[in-house]
Amino acid sequence: MVQIPLGAPEDATNKFCSLRNLNNESDVEQFFVVRLLAYLGYTDDYVLTKAMLKEETIGKGKRQQSYAPDYIGNADRRKTRPLLIVDAKHPRRSAEEGGKDAQDYAAKVHRHLEDPKPEIYCMGTNGTRTVVRHFDRDKTEFDLLFEEFVDSNEKFK
Repeated sequence: MVQIPLGAPEDATNKFCSLRNLNNESDVEQFFVVRLLAYLGYTDDYVLTKAMLKEETIGKGKRQQSYAPDYIGNADRRKTRPLLIVDAKHPRRSAEEGGKDAQDYAAKVHRHLEDPKPEIYCMGTNGTRTVVRHFDRDKTEFDLLFEEFVDSNEKFK
């Protein structure tokens, strides 16, 4: 069962999907993230999926793990200039956790990029909440709830 955001009815919808359809991580990826990436202009020619990515060791100490994000949106068709790294989580898990994992991955990837290096942003989402941060800053650039992904919302614009 999906955790409904405060104030959102169970039959809530946004620009990309219906809340009732977000039941697991795969649903968040397919019904929300893929559509959001397309809306942002990341066509298939510019997106790498988890299956295409090399896992990196992220975390510190005993918390180290092999990890690859769910999606990377790139600035080029060769897919060598990452701009947006996305980690989707189950609706009951923390969007912040996804954002942190994406930031850790981005820091590793950024080291190996050629100059000039692109600015990389990291998105963590569980479908009900989405957070975006620059890969090397703690400040949250965007923090939107499910129901805020509508054209009339200034935060979404």
